[in-house]
Amino acid sequence: MELEEWLSSISKIGQNSYEMDLSSNTTPNSEFSNSFFDSKLDHLIELLENQGNQSFNNHNQVNELIKSIERLILNGKEGVNFSSNHDDYNETDLSSLIKNQDNLVNLIRNFVEVEKNSESEFRSRVRNMDIQLAKIFNELTTGRQDNLSELREDFTILSNAILRLANSTNENKSE
Repeated sequence: MELEEWLSSISKIGQNSYEMDLSSNTTPNSEFSNSFFDSKLDHLIELLENQGNQSFNNHNQVNELIKSIERLILNGKEGVNFSSNHDDYNETDLSSLIKNQDNLVNLIRNFVEVEKNSESEFRSRVRNMDIQLAKIFNELTTGRQDNLSELREDFTILSNAILRLANSTNENKSE
């Protein structure tokens, strides 16, 4: 369950960063990092799907082995001799089960490696987002200060013009 939540949070982060990239002009570097992140996520999804398929196959094989063992036990209780055919069949099943378990161990190791890489990549993305947000904040602050100074200058010019107009009408009335 935690894995599903983790994966959904990654996809949400990927969607949000993609939407942010669409709203602002993206740089080639961010497009590269998005494609890199998407390829890693696709690889992780593929590994998980393969793991799910293999676990399903392993489960089926284990069920078949259990049924075979139950049949052998029942046959053994009834006094039926085991043939070498059954032994070969069980050894084949056991060897394929062992092979599948080895594959599962390898998949889990790969998953852990991908998770470690994704975690460090996630941290670097958060750092980059923090830096970008700080830059945006500074630009907004600077822009507000510039707008305020321009407004003050405009108000000064407007008030001076109003005073000149008022003085000129007072001089015309007094004449």
